[in-house]
Amino acid sequence: MLCGQGSSGKSTFGKYLKNNLPDENIEFIQVDKIVGTEHLEPYHLKEYINQLQNAIDKDISCIADFSQDTIGCRKNILKDLNLSTNPNIDFVTVSMRPQIDDLISWDIKRRNIDVNEDYAHRIHRIYNCFEFPQDKEFEKYNFNSIKHFIIKDKNDYDNIIDFISKKSIVCR
Repeated sequence: MLCGQGSSGKSTFGKYLKNNLPDENIEFIQVDKIVGTEHLEPYHLKEYINQLQNAIDKDISCIADFSQDTIGCRKNILKDLNLSTNPNIDFVTVSMRPQIDDLISWDIKRRNIDVNEDYAHRIHRIYNCFEFPQDKEFEKYNFNSIKHFIIKDKNDYDNIIDFISKKSIVCR
């Protein structure tokens, strides 16, 4: 489960993860691909959850790419999944936490927007409201294991690849 606000690098890391893990049967499930150019609507989240459920049911490793930046957001995703269909889930969260200046720069480039005081205030507020995943919020789901990583820059990518490869698990 990738966690972080927009433009934090979740999709970039997700692509890297998918391309560099030894298991070739990995679903990379992205809300941005489901939403496309539309505004995010409840039916988009339902489709995201359906795609996650399909991977879980088939015991296919998946990378879940959505903000998932608060306990409530993660809970809303997980409560709608039937995790009992697969008793083999090793759960990994990856929190994307670049420097705020980098995040703003990437967001401006990604969305081709101008910066104003309201924009800067909103981005800082979202950044400061991030809730790091903790074991206790996932205990009731009976995962085989739970592991959390924080990525501050691209130098952290290979640490996660190494861990997952050595453990013979993939983000499921």
